[in-house]
Amino acid sequence: MIVRRRAAVVLLLALAAVGIAACGGGNNVSPQTATVPPTAAVSTPPPATTVVATGTVSTQIRSLDLRKTAPVQQLLTATGGQFVASQVIYADLTGNGVEDAVVPISSGGTLGDIAYVVLAPGPNGVVALPMQKGVTSSGGIAVKVVGGKLVDIRPEYGPNDPNCCPSMLRETTYAWNGKELAVVSTLTVPNPNGGLKRTPGASVSPAAPNSAPNAP
Repeated sequence: MIVRRRAAVVLLLALAAVGIAACGGGNNVSPQTATVPPTAAVSTPPPATTVVATGTVSTQIRSLDLRKTAPVQQLLTATGGQFVASQVIYADLTGNGVEDAVVPISSGGTLGDIAYVVLAPGPNGVVALPMQKGVTSSGGIAVKVVGGKLVDIRPEYGPNDPNCCPSMLRETTYAWNGKELAVVSTLTVPNPNGGLKRTPGASVSPAAPNSAPNAP
């Protein structure tokens, strides 16, 4: 019995030594035989898309026959003037990236334009943009667009100015304020082609040098 017990103890010690050798020295494990757990796949989001403003303005109003629109028809009836398609000015006056149309109404004669309306694309064709009323005057009207603003040019007559040629011009500038085209400035400037015209062929005596009217 004693012999068997000693043999059993020896056997147990041998098995224990084998287990220790297997679990102990990590330095004895070849790196080629080590098992590396798989790395979890990481989803990389695509780069954000940057929208670059191109400054492109919608020109859909150019495809409309503005002569037949209600605001133009009403103005033609009220003034007796004429619609001239080539005189229409297209520009974005409200800053929304969509062209508007400044439609002058011509007198059909030497007076030039006598009225105008500013149209914007609407859900059912076009709508007339509201405008703050500026100072009016007799005579023709000229309009232009500068830097997205509407400039209204009207004559300022002096006491001796002929109807054709006012000596001064009043320029009223309108800008969109979110609700209407409002007056932002009014400027009176000399008319380079205005004033009293001398009779063709008549001579004008030059002023005497160093002359000073009403000098003491």
